[in-house]
Amino acid sequence: METIAILLYTDFPWIAENPEAIWSVDRLLSFTVLKTKAIANVSFKVLLRDSTNLKRLDETLLKDYQQLWLFGFIDRLDEPFGLSPEELQDVSEWMNKGGGVLVTGDHSISRRTNECHTDHRDFKAHGRALGSKILRAGQLRDWEGPPTACDNLDLPLRDNFNTQEGDDPNSLDDLLLQSDGLPQTLLDEPVMHPLFFWHVRDGRRIPITKFPDHQHEGRLVRLEKLDDEWPEGSPKPVVAARGRDKRFPKKPRVYDLVIAYDGFPADVGRIVADSSFHHYIKPNLVGLNSTDCFGNPIPDSDLDQIAQYYGNLALWLTPKSIQRDIKLGLLSRAALHPDVLEIWGTSKGQLSDTATQSLQREVGISNLSRLFLPSFDPEKVDTLDAFLSWIFLGENSDKFALADRRIILGSIIQAFHIFLESEEDYIPPWLKELREPEYFVVKGLELAKAETSGVDKILDVIQPALT
Repeated sequence: METIAILLYTDFPWIAENPEAIWSVDRLLSFTVLKTKAIANVSFKVLLRDSTNLKRLDETLLKDYQQLWLFGFIDRLDEPFGLSPEELQDVSEWMNKGGGVLVTGDHSISRRTNECHTDHRDFKAHGRALGSKILRAGQLRDWEGPPTACDNLDLPLRDNFNTQEGDDPNSLDDLLLQSDGLPQTLLDEPVMHPLFFWHVRDGRRIPITKFPDHQHEGRLVRLEKLDDEWPEGSPKPVVAARGRDKRFPKKPRVYDLVIAYDGFPADVGRIVADSSFHHYIKPNLVGLNSTDCFGNPIPDSDLDQIAQYYGNLALWLTPKSIQRDIKLGLLSRAALHPDVLEIWGTSKGQLSDTATQSLQREVGISNLSRLFLPSFDPEKVDTLDAFLSWIFLGENSDKFALADRRIILGSIIQAFHIFLESEEDYIPPWLKELREPEYFVVKGLELAKAETSGVDKILDVIQPALT
């Protein structure tokens, strides 16, 4: 399986992998690995930007990672707190080559005392040092002015973004509520973003509706117009999740919690901006104790939904080239699965059925659906995604309707097996170096012509997507 290396970069020593850390991210890391283990090998490195032993966010550091998750706390832009021009340039080049970025922060603060009764426009936001100047990503959060943590004013005057749940609107500014067993309920979205796809139930894709809550989150920015930081062909960033402030039931305040930018159409990396790092750390997860004896979330629990979001985040931010390798790699996994190798030489239909059942069992129908649902716009499904979704999940597609799906998949598997037997000296398939999966797709389609119609049309459609 493909490897996805993620750098979690922070400037706050209490954000650490150690479970005993006050703001530990150990659950974030373990849940992300858990939810992706059937698809890819995800690994994390948590690194502190320590001014006494500065590990700069430069090309040397970034080259070993496919994703950068920024958990900034400090608001000062001067070095060494803020990123240097050289670091920002290196990050920009890395993003333009496909690197995915998660940028977080939190509410704004004043370093002076007793400032809540003054003008909040001069307050600076947590995370400003690391996140505000990052190419494109920095534009998706508000780094100055409200919202703040000033919840000691009369309720109508409070400008903190509060997403906490509870029965009494007057008690929702109690910070302890972030650590209870009641996460916030997300608002329904017109279109489910892939980041918030939970699982498949009775043939329907079920969205994630639960998310950690917090007393005072930051503000995200909806961009009405993209400037020259955004390459030609960029779609606008979209709101993926929203929450409601329950302190004001008669005049609801609604906050954007997650905004996502799909850079793939413009051949650059994806970006996710989050209103608060509190959606990922220990205090906001500690009360959600729906875990088994291994510490894993119990299926169908609120915690399971949140854990799945973490897994979705890691998969969605993965560079386009690696996502493609993961998807096409399913064909190799199918052809070399022990259950399929055991029936080597049987009919195409039998090979197809066995491979499909094996992958659906071990990868999971929900995970297969997750891989083939990369776009926010269901009308813009990638051709390769549509093809793989058709052969592995049987999902209808007008592009491939004339062909027999079982014959197509079985023929591709046979193409693998023919290649494995192509040398006089037998080399076990688990030792033999294979050609790229694209080769076997084309060879398999050529084999299928004798047994099903519509193959030429499929070749016309799929070959451009394989190059």
